[in-house]
Amino acid sequence: MLLITPLNGVSSDLRTQYIVIEAWIVYMSIPISPSLPWLLDFVQSSFSDDLVGAATQIVARLCEQAEVRAAGIFWLGDTPATPPLLLAEHAIDVHTSTIAVARALSDGDALVWAGDMDTGYILPLRTNRQTLGALVLKLVAPPAEAVLWQIVAAHSALVLRQAVIHAAISESASEWDDFISHAVHEIKNPLASAKGYADLLLRRANKEANETYRKGLAVITQQVTRATSLLEQLSDTSRVATNRLHIQRQPADLAALVRRVAQAQQMKTEQHSIQVSGADEALYGSFDEMRISQVVDAMIANAVRFSPHGGAIRLQLEHYTNADGASEALFSVQDQGIGVPEGEQVRVFGRFKRGSNVEGMYSGLGLGLFIAQYLAQQHQGRIWLESAAEQGTTSFLVLPL
Repeated sequence: MLLITPLNGVSSDLRTQYIVIEAWIVYMSIPISPSLPWLLDFVQSSFSDDLVGAATQIVARLCEQAEVRAAGIFWLGDTPATPPLLLAEHAIDVHTSTIAVARALSDGDALVWAGDMDTGYILPLRTNRQTLGALVLKLVAPPAEAVLWQIVAAHSALVLRQAVIHAAISESASEWDDFISHAVHEIKNPLASAKGYADLLLRRANKEANETYRKGLAVITQQVTRATSLLEQLSDTSRVATNRLHIQRQPADLAALVRRVAQAQQMKTEQHSIQVSGADEALYGSFDEMRISQVVDAMIANAVRFSPHGGAIRLQLEHYTNADGASEALFSVQDQGIGVPEGEQVRVFGRFKRGSNVEGMYSGLGLGLFIAQYLAQQHQGRIWLESAAEQGTTSFLVLPL
């Protein structure tokens, strides 16, 4: 009797279970094998998420055993009608092994054959009653510890299956990100055209003092600008996922940047008073000025959005030397808004995440802080916030100078 139980760290989505090594000792009532420490280490090892990479690592680990002269992994995957594909091998006779593998897979059982100098051993790789391939071993003697190699084969099958699933998920995510990039590009073009005409008509309406047209065109311009901003966030999220968001650094005055972004945000609100301190003198560093402006803008915009009753929003810029003697800039934004519930201060930096107290209440995609955190990290900086529900929020950004 073998005890079957899940192994921690293995995705439950695989709907598979591992043979617990203790079952080999307790339920099979056999002596503890000298191979047990290696086997325990093998089943707890991390393997590549790439199918070929995982197979290569498994073969390498098997060949660490003195009794293993050669090893190889053949793969059928989800198409058993095709000939088995050799994923990885060490010192095996490919032609002979391919014939033997085909026979073992057709029979569905392990196959053992004796040679002049060694013993061949083929074990089908199965998960969920599906045969995915075979593990080929050449041993110095007939396998005395058959259960050990059965466990190795079972674990290898699950590792390889997990690599296949990971690759499929990654490919799907990549295709989705590519679609988002393409869709953003296609949607932005007509929006840009609409905004251009709205701006032109707005300028004419201002000259003619036509208040009705002016208000309507102003709303059109604002909404198109907002839609374009949301599309830019989607585009940046896609670039982050595919590692295509590039940082171009050059000397920049962080104080001037903060003043400029604060002024632009103040023009968008009459309820709030955006107060800036510590930004009177130049503070130079090596930044991607556009991207750091985006981070500062997201921090101030969040303070404005989540302070529905208005009030003061205090911006502070400081220059200091950290414990390692490095020069850093600390920028903070303090509001008197609704705050973030306890325990969710990290969660709100996730993609499409917001505090549970604002879900469904405010517009937006929940991407501003996610992108801001990525940009801060790309500058070797960090961003975080301190908050409590109904007690306001203070967000912090540290950048090396």
